[in-house]
Amino acid sequence: MLYGPKGLVAIEVKSSAKVRRSDYLGLEEFSKDYPVARCFLLYGGSKRYKNGKIDVIPVETFLREIARHVW
Repeated sequence: MLYGPKGLVAIEVKSSAKVRRSDYLGLEEFSKDYPVARCFLLYGGSKRYKNGKIDVIPVETFLREIARHVW
């Protein structure tokens, strides 16, 4: 979990190339307690998509994008 001037962010990382239903459970529970939080599930696959409130992003894509904003 990250908290800063731009809000609350929850990030979960999975090494698998496939996301299973059970992989969403932690972030879904978190978002019930913190509905304004942005939730990200990073995984080893290649497709970016959204599952409800959770942004599912390949780890490689996330790292490329975050590097543009941080450096």
